Amino acid sequence: MRNALLVGINNYHYLEPLKSCVNDAHALAKSLKEEVEGRAHYNSVTVVPGLDDDPKCQIEIETLQPLVKTFFEQDNEISLFYFSGHAGDGYLKCTDSSGIKSPGIGMSDLMRWVEQSKARNIIIILDCCHAGEMAENMFANEITSLPRGVTILAASDSNQKAAAGAENSCSVFTELMLHGLDGSASNALGTITPAALFTKIDESLGMTNQRPVFKSNTVGFVDIKHVIPEITLAELKDGLRLFQVDDNCQEPSYLLDYTHEEDRSSEESKSWPAPVPENVAKFKKLQKMCSLELVRPCPPYEHMYWAAVAGAQDGKCELTEKGKHYFRLMNRGVM
Repeated sequence: MRNALLVGINNYHYLEPLKSCVNDAHALAKSLKEEVEGRAHYNSVTVVPGLDDDPKCQIEIETLQPLVKTFFEQDNEISLFYFSGHAGDGYLKCTDSSGIKSPGIGMSDLMRWVEQSKARNIIIILDCCHAGEMAENMFANEITSLPRGVTILAASDSNQKAAAGAENSCSVFTELMLHGLDGSASNALGTITPAALFTKIDESLGMTNQRPVFKSNTVGFVDIKHVIPEITLAELKDGLRLFQVDDNCQEPSYLLDYTHEEDRSSEESKSWPAPVPENVAKFKKLQKMCSLELVRPCPPYEHMYWAAVAGAQDGKCELTEKGKHYFRLMNRGVM
């Protein structure tokens, strides 16, 4: 089972009200519920508050704390917990949080539930001010290291505020995360990992004062979502099999010539050798891989077309670093 619990709290009795947190939670829920090729990536996505709740509803400690504790008790393949709201002093703040007497959900409690959880993989995403402090306080009490299978993605470090969103919008961090989940953080096969999502968010924040925090202790592959891939696994492997290691440079390359290009509309091209259907089909695969930055024409040519019509002497294409990565995975039998 892959389950998600998403919490967004706008309304506070003793703290400044927020505007975008409920929107954040529901926007993320919509993204996680999207089906890819008829398959939902999560079995259950629970949002607090729900769509039918009063916009000014109160999410109090005595309501949220047992809900979160029970969520982490589930025996899931992936348990994803998201919180958007106020945080500080090592606590995720609830509507009735008013300081030491009712601080909220403590990070030490949260991490104790995580450590005791039966879930194989746990992803915690915190979109709140001083979110990095939450990650730093995960070592409280008896917990001395991040439990295996746990990943934490926080909107800002311990000394920073997270940029909030306006009413009917999303916060800056969550909006960037949603862009990544739409596909900009996916690999060629449509898989989005927490690490890739963090990298995309970090790049997008650029030189702003807000810096996200990423901590992870995973020993295997963990994906947060899939999107429709730009190339299928079969297409990718077929394209990679075209490449052979050159004896001179020991880099995978593929020789091109006139027979790979089917266009014979120009006067010059009419004198070229006839296109070979098999080579034309290969060239189309290579051009698609080039558009995905997996393949590039070898210098001095800047375009695949010119590398193909250079003749049989020096026209060829090669794998990019990303392409070589998939080439190595295929040769190792892990793809």
